Amino acid sequence: SLRSLGLGRNRLLHLPEGIGELQALEELEVHGNQLVELPAGFGRLASLTSLNLNSNQLSELPESFGRLGALGVLHLERNELASLPESFGGLAALRELYLAENALS
Repeated sequence: SLRSLGLGRNRLLHLPEGIGELQALEELEVHGNQLVELPAGFGRLASLTSLNLNSNQLSELPESFGRLGALGVLHLERNELASLPESFGGLAALRELYLAENALS
C-alpha cells in the first residue's frame, strides 16, 4: 500500500479522480505543476498527513478538502487562491499552513 507519492515538477494539468482510492497515502508532493483544480474525490485521502501543492495554478479547492482530517502540514503557496472553502474548518489536525503569494483578500 502506497504511503508516499512524489509528482513534483512535472507538467500535470490534473490529478486522476482515482487518487482518492489511495487510502494509505500519507504524503503527497505535487508542487511545481500546472494543476488548475483538484478532483472531487480528493477528500477521500483520509490518511494524508502532508500535502505540498505549492507553485500550481489552483484558483479554488473542492469542498471535500475539509474531510482530510489527518492533514497536519499543507503547502498552498504560489497558487491563485482567492478564498478557502467553508469546509477548511474541518482540518482539525492542521498545524502548519503556508498560503504566501495567492490572491487571498
